[in-house]
Amino acid sequence: MTDTANIPYAQIRAIPHDGYPHLLPAKDLLDVLDGVLEATKLTIDPEHAEPLKRWIENHASNKAMDAGGIEAPSLQDWLREADGALLDDLSKSLAKLILGVAVLRQDSRDAQYNGVEILTPTPPATLELIWNLIRDALTHPSLSIRPNRSAQGFLAVPLCSRLNERKQIEELIRLHVWLPDGQRGNPEVAIHAHQPWARSWVLGGKGVDHEYSIRKVGEGPEAEANATHTLYLLTWDKSRQYKTHQQASCAHNTNIKVHADLVRSQTHRRGDSYAVLSNVPHKSDVAPDELHATLFYFDASRGFEAEAPVLGPHTGADFEQKRDPAGHTAGELARIADTLHRYELLMEESGALAARGDWSLALRAVDAAIRVCSDRDSPFSEYAEPYLSAAEAERAKIEQRSGQSDSAQT
Repeated sequence: MTDTANIPYAQIRAIPHDGYPHLLPAKDLLDVLDGVLEATKLTIDPEHAEPLKRWIENHASNKAMDAGGIEAPSLQDWLREADGALLDDLSKSLAKLILGVAVLRQDSRDAQYNGVEILTPTPPATLELIWNLIRDALTHPSLSIRPNRSAQGFLAVPLCSRLNERKQIEELIRLHVWLPDGQRGNPEVAIHAHQPWARSWVLGGKGVDHEYSIRKVGEGPEAEANATHTLYLLTWDKSRQYKTHQQASCAHNTNIKVHADLVRSQTHRRGDSYAVLSNVPHKSDVAPDELHATLFYFDASRGFEAEAPVLGPHTGADFEQKRDPAGHTAGELARIADTLHRYELLMEESGALAARGDWSLALRAVDAAIRVCSDRDSPFSEYAEPYLSAAEAERAKIEQRSGQSDSAQT
Protein backbone atom coordinates (compact mmCIF):
# COMPACT_ATOMS: atom_id res chain seq x y z
CA MET A 1 0.00 0.00 0.00
CA THR A 2 1.38 3.41 -0.95
CA ASP A 3 0.89 6.16 1.62
CA THR A 4 0.67 9.55 -0.07
CA ALA A 5 0.34 11.63 3.09
CA ASN A 6 3.88 13.01 2.92
CA ILE A 7 4.53 12.89 -0.83
CA PRO A 8 5.05 16.35 -2.39
CA TYR A 9 2.29 17.41 -4.75
CA ALA A 10 4.66 17.43 -7.73
CA GLN A 11 5.22 13.70 -7.24
CA ILE A 12 1.58 12.68 -6.93
CA ARG A 13 1.44 11.53 -10.55
CA ALA A 14 3.93 8.77 -9.71
CA ILE A 15 1.53 7.06 -7.29
CA PRO A 16 0.29 3.73 -8.67
CA HIS A 17 -2.95 4.32 -10.53
CA ASP A 18 -6.05 2.12 -10.30
CA GLY A 19 -5.94 1.20 -14.00
CA TYR A 20 -9.00 3.21 -15.05
CA PRO A 21 -8.72 6.34 -17.24
CA HIS A 22 -11.27 8.52 -15.36
CA LEU A 23 -11.97 10.93 -18.20
CA LEU A 24 -12.91 14.23 -16.56
CA PRO A 25 -14.37 16.98 -18.78
CA ALA A 26 -13.57 20.54 -17.73
CA LYS A 27 -17.28 21.28 -17.29
CA ASP A 28 -17.53 18.57 -14.64
CA LEU A 29 -14.55 20.03 -12.78
CA LEU A 30 -16.04 23.54 -12.95
CA ASP A 31 -19.29 22.19 -11.45
CA VAL A 32 -17.31 20.54 -8.68
CA LEU A 33 -15.25 23.72 -8.17
CA ASP A 34 -18.46 25.70 -7.57
CA GLY A 35 -19.48 23.11 -4.97
CA VAL A 36 -16.07 23.10 -3.32
CA LEU A 37 -16.11 26.90 -3.06
CA GLU A 38 -19.53 26.69 -1.39
CA ALA A 39 -18.15 24.11 1.05
CA THR A 40 -15.09 26.22 1.87
CA LYS A 41 -16.62 29.69 1.74
CA LEU A 42 -16.17 30.32 5.46
CA THR A 43 -12.40 30.01 5.15
CA ILE A 44 -11.48 30.75 1.51
CA ASP A 45 -12.04 33.93 -0.49
CA PRO A 46 -13.37 32.80 -3.91
CA GLU A 47 -10.93 35.20 -5.56
CA HIS A 48 -8.09 33.02 -4.31
CA ALA A 49 -9.42 30.20 -6.47
CA GLU A 50 -9.26 32.24 -9.69
CA PRO A 51 -5.92 30.73 -10.87
CA LEU A 52 -7.41 27.25 -10.54
CA LYS A 53 -10.63 28.27 -12.29
CA ARG A 54 -8.74 29.81 -15.22
CA TRP A 55 -6.62 26.67 -15.51
CA ILE A 56 -9.71 24.47 -15.77
CA GLU A 57 -11.43 26.87 -18.17
CA ASN A 58 -8.53 26.47 -20.59
CA HIS A 59 -9.97 22.99 -21.22
CA ALA A 60 -13.62 24.06 -21.28
CA SER A 61 -14.08 23.08 -24.93
CA ASN A 62 -13.07 19.48 -24.24
CA LYS A 63 -15.84 16.89 -23.87
CA ALA A 64 -15.56 13.21 -23.08
CA MET A 65 -15.86 11.54 -26.49
CA ASP A 66 -18.15 14.20 -27.99
CA ALA A 67 -19.47 14.16 -31.54
CA GLY A 68 -16.14 15.35 -32.86
CA GLY A 69 -14.30 12.53 -31.14
CA ILE A 70 -12.47 14.82 -28.70
CA GLU A 71 -11.61 13.00 -25.52
CA ALA A 72 -11.57 14.76 -22.16
CA PRO A 73 -8.34 14.81 -20.16
CA SER A 74 -7.88 11.82 -17.89
CA LEU A 75 -7.25 12.13 -14.17
CA GLN A 76 -3.57 11.49 -14.78
CA ASP A 77 -3.54 14.22 -17.48
CA TRP A 78 -4.97 16.71 -15.01
CA LEU A 79 -2.49 15.69 -12.31
CA ARG A 80 0.51 15.91 -14.65
CA GLU A 81 -0.49 19.36 -15.86
CA ALA A 82 -1.23 20.60 -12.35
CA ASP A 83 2.40 20.01 -11.40
CA GLY A 84 3.55 22.87 -13.59
CA ALA A 85 0.43 24.98 -14.12
CA LEU A 86 -0.52 25.61 -10.48
CA LEU A 87 2.08 27.49 -8.50
CA ASP A 88 0.53 28.20 -5.09
CA ASP A 89 -0.26 25.63 -2.39
CA LEU A 90 -3.93 26.58 -2.09
CA SER A 91 -4.55 25.98 -5.81
CA LYS A 92 -2.76 22.64 -5.61
CA SER A 93 -4.77 21.54 -2.55
CA LEU A 94 -8.04 22.63 -4.13
CA ALA A 95 -7.10 20.77 -7.33
CA LYS A 96 -6.59 17.56 -5.38
CA LEU A 97 -9.91 17.98 -3.60
CA ILE A 98 -11.75 18.76 -6.85
CA LEU A 99 -10.22 15.81 -8.69
CA GLY A 100 -10.92 13.39 -5.83
CA VAL A 101 -14.53 14.56 -5.58
CA ALA A 102 -14.96 14.47 -9.37
CA VAL A 103 -13.84 10.83 -9.57
CA LEU A 104 -16.11 9.89 -6.65
CA ARG A 105 -19.04 11.68 -8.29
CA GLN A 106 -18.37 10.06 -11.67
CA ASP A 107 -17.98 6.60 -10.15
CA SER A 108 -21.32 6.94 -8.36
CA ARG A 109 -23.24 8.36 -11.31
CA ASP A 110 -21.86 5.71 -13.67
CA ALA A 111 -22.82 2.89 -11.29
CA GLN A 112 -25.87 0.81 -12.18
CA TYR A 113 -28.54 0.90 -9.52
CA ASN A 114 -31.73 -1.17 -9.52
CA GLY A 115 -33.61 0.77 -6.86
CA VAL A 116 -32.58 -1.65 -4.12
CA GLU A 117 -28.83 -2.17 -4.37
CA ILE A 118 -25.78 -0.78 -6.14
CA LEU A 119 -24.89 -3.23 -8.88
CA THR A 120 -21.56 -1.65 -9.82
CA PRO A 121 -19.29 -1.57 -6.75
CA THR A 122 -16.39 0.85 -6.55
CA PRO A 123 -13.09 -1.04 -7.10
CA PRO A 124 -10.93 -0.91 -3.95
CA ALA A 125 -8.07 0.69 -5.88
CA THR A 126 -10.40 3.45 -7.09
CA LEU A 127 -11.60 4.21 -3.57
CA GLU A 128 -7.94 4.33 -2.45
CA LEU A 129 -7.19 6.80 -5.23
CA ILE A 130 -10.18 8.99 -4.33
CA TRP A 131 -9.35 8.98 -0.63
CA ASN A 132 -5.66 9.70 -1.20
CA LEU A 133 -6.53 12.86 -3.14
CA ILE A 134 -9.18 14.05 -0.67
CA ARG A 135 -7.02 13.26 2.36
CA ASP A 136 -3.99 15.06 0.93
CA ALA A 137 -6.10 18.16 0.35
CA LEU A 138 -7.72 18.18 3.79
CA THR A 139 -4.46 17.63 5.67
CA HIS A 140 -2.48 20.36 3.88
CA PRO A 141 -2.24 23.58 5.95
CA SER A 142 -3.22 25.72 2.95
CA LEU A 143 -6.79 24.38 3.03
CA SER A 144 -9.17 24.82 5.94
CA ILE A 145 -12.80 23.65 5.97
CA ARG A 146 -15.04 24.04 9.00
CA PRO A 147 -16.65 20.77 10.15
CA ASN A 148 -20.02 20.62 11.87
CA ARG A 149 -21.67 18.31 14.39
CA SER A 150 -24.52 16.27 12.90
CA ALA A 151 -27.71 15.52 14.82
CA GLN A 152 -26.76 11.84 14.31
CA GLY A 153 -23.62 12.27 16.40
CA PHE A 154 -20.86 12.28 13.81
CA LEU A 155 -18.70 15.19 12.66
CA ALA A 156 -19.20 16.16 9.02
CA VAL A 157 -16.68 17.88 6.75
CA PRO A 158 -18.39 19.37 3.68
CA LEU A 159 -16.29 18.75 0.56
CA CYS A 160 -18.65 19.85 -2.22
CA SER A 161 -22.08 21.47 -1.90
CA ARG A 162 -24.28 22.39 -4.86
CA LEU A 163 -27.73 23.84 -4.22
CA ASN A 164 -30.47 24.71 -6.73
CA GLU A 165 -32.28 28.04 -6.99
CA ARG A 166 -34.74 26.91 -4.27
CA LYS A 167 -31.80 26.26 -1.91
CA GLN A 168 -32.38 22.53 -2.05
CA ILE A 169 -29.54 20.03 -2.23
CA GLU A 170 -28.54 18.99 -5.73
CA GLU A 171 -25.27 17.41 -4.65
CA LEU A 172 -23.55 17.29 -1.29
CA ILE A 173 -20.39 15.29 -0.59
CA ARG A 174 -19.02 15.05 2.93
CA LEU A 175 -16.53 13.18 5.09
CA HIS A 176 -18.29 11.69 8.13
CA VAL A 177 -16.31 10.72 11.24
CA TRP A 178 -17.78 9.16 14.39
CA LEU A 179 -15.54 9.70 17.41
CA PRO A 180 -15.80 7.72 20.68
CA ASP A 181 -16.41 10.98 22.50
CA GLY A 182 -19.77 10.26 24.12
CA GLN A 183 -21.67 12.14 21.42
CA ARG A 184 -23.76 9.77 19.31
CA GLY A 185 -26.73 12.09 18.89
CA ASN A 186 -30.15 11.98 20.55
CA PRO A 187 -31.52 8.41 20.27
CA GLU A 188 -35.10 9.74 20.40
CA VAL A 189 -34.68 11.29 16.93
CA ALA A 190 -32.14 8.86 15.47
CA ILE A 191 -34.47 7.50 12.76
CA HIS A 192 -34.52 9.95 9.88
CA ALA A 193 -34.96 10.18 6.12
CA HIS A 194 -32.86 12.13 3.63
CA GLN A 195 -34.30 14.48 1.05
CA PRO A 196 -31.89 13.29 -1.70
CA TRP A 197 -30.82 9.77 -2.62
CA ALA A 198 -27.47 9.04 -1.00
CA ARG A 199 -24.53 6.68 -1.20
CA SER A 200 -21.89 5.86 1.40
CA TRP A 201 -18.36 4.45 1.10
CA VAL A 202 -16.84 3.09 4.31
CA LEU A 203 -13.24 4.16 4.93
CA GLY A 204 -12.87 2.41 8.27
CA GLY A 205 -14.67 1.03 11.27
CA LYS A 206 -18.00 -0.76 11.49
CA GLY A 207 -21.50 0.69 11.25
CA VAL A 208 -24.92 -0.94 11.21
CA ASP A 209 -27.58 0.66 9.02
CA HIS A 210 -31.21 -0.01 9.98
CA GLU A 211 -33.92 0.67 7.38
CA TYR A 212 -37.58 1.22 8.32
CA SER A 213 -40.96 1.44 6.64
CA ILE A 214 -43.62 3.75 8.06
CA ARG A 215 -47.39 4.10 7.73
CA LYS A 216 -49.73 6.70 9.12
CA VAL A 217 -52.13 5.40 11.75
CA GLY A 218 -55.04 7.79 11.32
CA GLU A 219 -56.85 9.51 14.16
CA GLY A 220 -58.55 8.49 17.36
CA PRO A 221 -57.32 6.77 20.55
CA GLU A 222 -57.31 3.26 19.07
CA ALA A 223 -55.35 4.29 15.98
CA GLU A 224 -52.89 6.34 17.97
CA ALA A 225 -52.30 3.41 20.32
CA ASN A 226 -50.68 1.64 17.35
CA ALA A 227 -48.34 4.55 16.65
CA THR A 228 -44.67 4.13 17.48
CA HIS A 229 -43.47 7.59 16.47
CA THR A 230 -44.47 11.09 15.44
CA LEU A 231 -43.17 12.79 12.30
CA TYR A 232 -40.87 15.79 12.66
CA LEU A 233 -39.68 18.15 9.90
CA LEU A 234 -36.24 19.75 9.78
CA THR A 235 -35.26 23.38 9.52
CA TRP A 236 -31.75 24.77 9.17
CA ASP A 237 -31.12 28.05 11.00
CA LYS A 238 -34.93 28.44 11.28
CA SER A 239 -35.45 28.02 7.53
CA ARG A 240 -36.69 25.16 5.34
CA GLN A 241 -33.98 26.17 2.85
CA TYR A 242 -30.85 24.06 3.26
CA LYS A 243 -27.61 25.75 4.34
CA THR A 244 -24.21 24.17 3.92
CA HIS A 245 -22.87 25.99 6.98
CA GLN A 246 -25.40 26.10 9.79
CA GLN A 247 -25.42 27.31 13.36
CA ALA A 248 -28.18 24.85 14.28
CA SER A 249 -30.80 22.52 12.89
CA CYS A 250 -34.14 21.82 14.49
CA ALA A 251 -36.66 18.96 14.23
CA HIS A 252 -40.22 20.28 14.61
CA ASN A 253 -43.08 18.10 15.87
CA THR A 254 -45.90 17.82 13.27
CA ASN A 255 -48.17 15.71 15.55
CA ILE A 256 -48.64 13.23 12.66
CA LYS A 257 -48.57 9.76 14.19
CA VAL A 258 -46.97 6.80 12.35
CA HIS A 259 -46.10 3.17 12.94
CA ALA A 260 -42.50 2.22 12.02
CA ASP A 261 -41.37 -1.33 11.22
CA LEU A 262 -37.78 -2.45 10.87
CA VAL A 263 -37.23 -3.70 7.31
CA ARG A 264 -33.59 -4.76 7.42
CA SER A 265 -30.31 -4.23 9.24
CA GLN A 266 -27.00 -4.39 7.41
CA THR A 267 -23.47 -4.22 8.80
CA HIS A 268 -20.96 -2.25 6.74
CA ARG A 269 -17.17 -2.30 7.06
CA ARG A 270 -14.16 -0.77 5.30
CA GLY A 271 -14.48 -1.01 1.52
CA ASP A 272 -18.26 -1.48 1.56
CA SER A 273 -20.59 0.89 -0.27
CA TYR A 274 -24.34 1.14 0.07
CA ALA A 275 -27.25 3.38 -0.91
CA VAL A 276 -29.86 5.17 1.20
CA LEU A 277 -32.97 5.96 -0.83
CA SER A 278 -34.65 9.35 -0.77
CA ASN A 279 -37.36 9.59 1.90
CA VAL A 280 -36.64 6.10 3.32
CA PRO A 281 -36.25 6.24 7.12
CA HIS A 282 -33.07 4.73 8.52
CA LYS A 283 -30.57 5.11 11.32
CA SER A 284 -26.88 4.24 11.64
CA ASP A 285 -25.46 2.66 14.78
CA VAL A 286 -21.77 2.83 15.67
CA ALA A 287 -20.50 1.31 18.92
CA PRO A 288 -19.84 4.11 21.43
CA ASP A 289 -16.21 3.07 21.96
CA GLU A 290 -15.30 2.74 18.27
CA LEU A 291 -14.24 5.00 15.41
CA HIS A 292 -16.05 4.99 12.08
CA ALA A 293 -15.43 7.02 8.92
CA THR A 294 -17.24 7.28 5.59
CA LEU A 295 -17.47 9.36 2.46
CA PHE A 296 -21.12 10.28 1.83
CA TYR A 297 -22.71 11.59 -1.37
CA PHE A 298 -26.20 13.11 -1.51
CA ASP A 299 -27.34 13.07 -5.16
CA ALA A 300 -30.77 14.53 -5.97
CA SER A 301 -30.54 13.33 -9.60
CA ARG A 302 -31.52 9.87 -8.32
CA GLY A 303 -34.39 11.03 -6.15
CA PHE A 304 -35.47 13.94 -3.96
CA GLU A 305 -38.31 14.41 -1.48
CA ALA A 306 -38.62 17.80 0.18
CA GLU A 307 -40.76 16.53 3.07
CA ALA A 308 -38.38 13.77 4.20
CA PRO A 309 -39.09 13.43 7.94
CA VAL A 310 -37.39 12.66 11.21
CA LEU A 311 -39.13 10.18 13.53
CA GLY A 312 -39.45 11.19 17.16
CA PRO A 313 -41.48 10.71 20.34
CA HIS A 314 -45.20 11.57 20.52
CA THR A 315 -44.90 14.11 23.29
CA GLY A 316 -41.56 15.55 22.33
CA ALA A 317 -41.00 19.26 21.95
CA ASP A 318 -38.83 20.50 19.12
CA PHE A 319 -35.28 19.08 19.11
CA GLU A 320 -32.42 21.48 18.35
CA GLN A 321 -28.91 20.41 17.35
CA LYS A 322 -26.08 22.92 17.63
CA ARG A 323 -23.59 22.46 14.80
CA ASP A 324 -20.51 23.60 16.75
CA PRO A 325 -17.61 21.17 16.05
CA ALA A 326 -16.11 21.88 19.50
CA GLY A 327 -12.64 22.67 18.18
CA HIS A 328 -12.29 19.74 15.81
CA THR A 329 -10.76 20.58 12.42
CA ALA A 330 -11.09 19.01 8.99
CA GLY A 331 -7.38 18.17 8.92
CA GLU A 332 -7.58 16.41 12.31
CA LEU A 333 -10.63 14.38 11.26
CA ALA A 334 -9.02 13.40 7.96
CA ARG A 335 -5.90 12.20 9.79
CA ILE A 336 -8.00 10.14 12.22
CA ALA A 337 -9.97 8.60 9.34
CA ASP A 338 -6.79 7.86 7.41
CA THR A 339 -5.03 6.28 10.38
CA LEU A 340 -8.04 4.05 11.03
CA HIS A 341 -8.11 3.15 7.33
CA ARG A 342 -4.39 2.26 7.24
CA TYR A 343 -4.59 0.35 10.52
CA GLU A 344 -7.40 -1.86 9.20
CA LEU A 345 -5.58 -2.48 5.92
CA LEU A 346 -2.47 -3.59 7.80
CA MET A 347 -4.41 -5.82 10.19
CA GLU A 348 -6.22 -7.43 7.27
CA GLU A 349 -2.92 -7.94 5.46
CA SER A 350 -1.38 -9.50 8.56
CA GLY A 351 -4.31 -11.90 8.97
CA ALA A 352 -4.14 -12.99 5.33
CA LEU A 353 -0.39 -13.61 5.54
CA ALA A 354 -0.73 -15.56 8.79
CA ALA A 355 -3.44 -17.73 7.23
CA ARG A 356 -0.89 -18.70 4.56
CA GLY A 357 1.81 -19.39 7.11
CA ASP A 358 3.94 -16.39 6.04
CA TRP A 359 4.84 -15.66 9.65
CA SER A 360 7.62 -13.11 9.16
CA LEU A 361 5.58 -11.02 6.74
CA ALA A 362 2.52 -11.30 8.98
CA LEU A 363 4.58 -10.00 11.92
CA ARG A 364 5.93 -7.17 9.77
CA ALA A 365 2.39 -6.08 8.87
CA VAL A 366 1.07 -6.24 12.43
CA ASP A 367 4.16 -4.36 13.66
CA ALA A 368 3.33 -1.63 11.16
CA ALA A 369 -0.22 -1.51 12.55
CA ILE A 370 1.23 -1.17 16.07
CA ARG A 371 3.42 1.73 14.91
CA VAL A 372 0.39 3.43 13.38
CA CYS A 373 -1.37 3.26 16.77
CA SER A 374 1.69 4.33 18.74
CA ASP A 375 2.29 7.69 17.04
CA ARG A 376 1.90 10.17 19.90
CA ASP A 377 1.81 13.10 17.48
CA SER A 378 -1.23 11.77 15.64
CA PRO A 379 -4.75 12.92 16.61
CA PHE A 380 -5.62 9.21 16.44
CA SER A 381 -3.55 8.63 19.60
CA GLU A 382 -6.41 9.83 21.82
CA TYR A 383 -8.49 6.87 20.63
CA ALA A 384 -5.69 4.37 19.96
CA GLU A 385 -5.77 2.16 23.07
CA PRO A 386 -8.31 -0.51 21.97
CA TYR A 387 -6.76 -0.69 18.50
CA LEU A 388 -3.24 -0.99 19.92
CA SER A 389 -4.39 -3.73 22.29
CA ALA A 390 -6.00 -5.66 19.44
CA ALA A 391 -2.82 -5.41 17.34
CA GLU A 392 -0.59 -6.52 20.21
CA ALA A 393 -2.90 -9.46 20.90
CA GLU A 394 -2.77 -10.41 17.22
CA ARG A 395 1.02 -10.22 17.28
CA ALA A 396 1.18 -12.58 20.26
CA LYS A 397 -1.17 -14.99 18.49
CA ILE A 398 0.99 -14.98 15.35
CA GLU A 399 4.14 -15.61 17.39
CA GLN A 400 2.47 -18.53 19.14
CA ARG A 401 1.24 -20.06 15.89
CA SER A 402 4.63 -19.49 14.30
CA GLY A 403 6.34 -21.31 17.17
CA GLN A 404 3.90 -24.18 16.97
CA SER A 405 4.54 -24.44 13.23
CA ASP A 406 8.31 -24.51 13.74
CA SER A 407 7.98 -27.23 16.42
CA ALA A 408 5.81 -29.34 14.15
CA GLN A 409 8.40 -29.12 11.37
CA THR A 410 11.24 -30.23 13.65
